Amino acid sequence: MTNSQTMESISYAAKLRRPMILLSICLLSTLSQACHNKDERKSEGAKRGGDGKGPVAVKVADIAMQMVARPVSVDAPLFGIYQADVYTKATGRISYMGPHEGAAVKAGELLFRIDRNDPGESFLTMPTTSPLTGWVGRWRVTTVGEQVTPADPVVTIVDDRILRAVAYLPAEDWLEVTTATKVTAVMNGQSRAAKVLSVARSADLNSGRGSVTVEIPNPNRDWRAGMYARVQFELQPKQRLLLSAAALIITDQGAFVYQTEGDQARRTSVEFRVVDPDTVEITGGLPPQAKVVVAGANLLSDKSRVQIIE
Repeated sequence: MTNSQTMESISYAAKLRRPMILLSICLLSTLSQACHNKDERKSEGAKRGGDGKGPVAVKVADIAMQMVARPVSVDAPLFGIYQADVYTKATGRISYMGPHEGAAVKAGELLFRIDRNDPGESFLTMPTTSPLTGWVGRWRVTTVGEQVTPADPVVTIVDDRILRAVAYLPAEDWLEVTTATKVTAVMNGQSRAAKVLSVARSADLNSGRGSVTVEIPNPNRDWRAGMYARVQFELQPKQRLLLSAAALIITDQGAFVYQTEGDQARRTSVEFRVVDPDTVEITGGLPPQAKVVVAGANLLSDKSRVQIIE
């Protein structure tokens, strides 16, 4: 073999080895990255306490029974102290419409007439009058000539100098309401003192809630029947176990919090009710004086190790 042939063989072999070297470098880089990602996942798992190798940093609060007020609020529609839907007594067409919406009417004043033409009978006109003194709240028909039946109201008459609302409360709150309970009605940023008119003696069979009827003064008639107001009852203060809403974890298996025992967090099922967007009342499952995680609970699982921070 000549020198030139030897040099050509060496050059050819080097060309063959170059792709193999590049492939080896790529494989080493891939394996190194995979190991790095695995280490990162382990580190993250340790932070979350998932593998028990590292504690989770959390904030804890001591909860205790507190004597606090118990405002209970519900939204309820308003209706006039006297209010009536007026129906026709026979099927026919509207031939006359009386006072316009918002106009004052007196009991016995003509509201509308119905024309009807039954087989075998002559053309008849049937007048309908207002059953009470008040104002025309709303016409359910828009023009003369519309067909009406006894099944559908034609017009609503309302006396809204005083408004009423029926509030449905959870049983435990409803049982504490009396005619002396302080009540406030709020609508569009305006508050008015109201009063309890009556408290029902039986609860709704479907919801278990009890009804309370309240009266709200409306001297300027600026609140209208059919609008919704927030009715707030000031119940007597009592001992309550309050907790930050951030401590509560809700899943399809129920609600729970994490209690701390030494450096370990224990998952505890609880029953609760909402006080406001930031606070819940624990009604079952948690003893007073418990130490509860109020920040970092979403990083925990049952028996996670924790590090309590101030």
